[in-house]
Amino acid sequence: MDFSLQRIDEYFDEYIFGYMFQDISGAIDIKANYLAALGLSVYTEVMGGLVTGNLKSHEDSGANYRAFLPYLGLHYVELEEKIRIWKRVRCGLIHEYFVKEPSLIALKFKEENLPGIYYLENINTVIVAVEHYFKDFKSGVKKYYEELKNGDSDLIAKFEQATNAPSGAIYIHEAVKVSTKFSFDHISVGRLTWKRDDPPPGKSANSSNR
Repeated sequence: MDFSLQRIDEYFDEYIFGYMFQDISGAIDIKANYLAALGLSVYTEVMGGLVTGNLKSHEDSGANYRAFLPYLGLHYVELEEKIRIWKRVRCGLIHEYFVKEPSLIALKFKEENLPGIYYLENINTVIVAVEHYFKDFKSGVKKYYEELKNGDSDLIAKFEQATNAPSGAIYIHEAVKVSTKFSFDHISVGRLTWKRDDPPPGKSANSSNR
């Protein structure tokens, strides 16, 4: 398998199909609607940062968010043009807890085919239905993933640019060092999870340096 394609698989399996999807599913399962809406808004921007290659650029935050909207569907693109959902929904949730201007955060609509962000123009109100948003998000992620796997050279180059930039992750030996000072129950770094009752990575169960 081509190294770039293998790296794409590893990244998606761990961080997107893994952490991101699990985060949102967990929030929805406990009906934490605001938390799910916040996560979906942030993850929409993160996915857009992979599309543009400018994931770590704060100046491109809005552009990154907008870059992933076509993957969610034309409705989201049109809504951004009409009411600027990056500022109204994403920035509102992140900076103010609430969506800017009148809004409602719900679990789902009765109508299954509605998009995750819906605008009632007659009362100037935005409704975010997190189950629908998550469905659209997963569909968008799948479309983007398939484009990468099909060998779109421009998208692959931008993906590599985004994921090669320095990140906030720390190596497992540093995580273990931190854990000895604080009361963490377990640590997840990349694919590796270490529980406090287990031997640290690289140590056997019989080691005296636990």
